[in-house]
Amino acid sequence: MIHSFYKGKVKIADSVFEDYCRFKKEWQTCKRCQLHKTRKRVVHFRGRLPADVALIGEAPGEAEDDIGIPFVGPAGHLLDKIIQAAAEKFSPEHPQPFWEPVSVCIFNTVCCLPRTIEELSSGKLREPEREEIASCKPRLSEFLDMVQPRRVVAMGAIAQKAFPLVSRELTLEAVPMIHPSAILRKPDGAAGLAFKRSVLTLVDVFKQVARETALIQKGRGK
Repeated sequence: MIHSFYKGKVKIADSVFEDYCRFKKEWQTCKRCQLHKTRKRVVHFRGRLPADVALIGEAPGEAEDDIGIPFVGPAGHLLDKIIQAAAEKFSPEHPQPFWEPVSVCIFNTVCCLPRTIEELSSGKLREPEREEIASCKPRLSEFLDMVQPRRVVAMGAIAQKAFPLVSRELTLEAVPMIHPSAILRKPDGAAGLAFKRSVLTLVDVFKQVARETALIQKGRGK
């Protein structure tokens, strides 16, 4: 059974539904760092839970803080295009971002908008600070235990540094990928090249997962 929310942006398998409800209730009122004073919503994930591929970003932006779903602003729209292009290259007959057997879960290293009370008036966003990242590590680690990904893609330097410290029993190394927001800041030519490289990164990840799935099914005699 799959539990769907947010018009299909979130799909939770019955096997982890109760665990996720408990997890969400616990972290929805988190006050482990100063960001709880200014956030509108705790931003968890979108995609599937559990999932074959975990895409980890940095932190929510204003659009995400408004509605509580990660990657729904300009960077999120670009990420969707990257996933779509990778899905089409990987499986032309089934060009869907979350097409089985490769499922995707998208979330951030930090689940609250990185802006303190003192920074509200400036209207500027910043990277999450070391203390904020450290405060969110238990949440990220617990969530990864529910995702149980076969591959992890870390988008940007923040995620690439944080993942090895929170992976617990996962024996995976994160595949580095440029953050979509960084692509948006590049001039047209460089942005196009970064987009293509990101697509190829995901195509390779999808192929690895698909090969593993085929081997598992073969071993089961399917």
